[in-house]
Amino acid sequence: MPDDNPFVGQPGAQTNIWTLGHRNIQGAAIRPDTGQLWVVEHGPAGGDELNLIERGANYGWPVVSYGINYDGSPVSDGLYRHEDEGFTEPAYYWDPVIAPGGMTFYQGDMFEDWQGDILIGGLVSGGLVRLEMEGDRVSGEERLVTDLGRVRDVAVDRDGAVLAITDFADGALWRITPSGAASN
Repeated sequence: MPDDNPFVGQPGAQTNIWTLGHRNIQGAAIRPDTGQLWVVEHGPAGGDELNLIERGANYGWPVVSYGINYDGSPVSDGLYRHEDEGFTEPAYYWDPVIAPGGMTFYQGDMFEDWQGDILIGGLVSGGLVRLEMEGDRVSGEERLVTDLGRVRDVAVDRDGAVLAITDFADGALWRITPSGAASN
């Protein structure tokens, strides 16, 4: 909504921009219990991020990053950090990268201990990454089914099983239950 856009009224503002400083968003999900929007994005060489999206926030790209450019040089002039100049710190970051794919919040009956945790497909890390959440803070990370390879997207089935789709020419849809993973 234009009324809610924090940049409206500023020179050159566009009504469809609500936050700034994103490099390459790969997944987004609404947290069911709070309605918050969370995203995962590719960093450069290092610095993939999980961000809680807040109205008017600047997440720093291309001025700050926890990664470096592919040629080994620092991002921007390397002088700024997230806490400088009002940049918003990521909720979590990876270095080395996982190359995130899609993401979802777990809600289901099969994995009781995962309620409210974030599941992210890993393109480089392979399999799934589970982030344990305590409020808006990541309290732990677990790598799951790492033998699947490039997981592009993840979802939760009606019965609570986790669904993962792989990113290959002969990719597959995987159904993950407490007893293991089976391709469909």
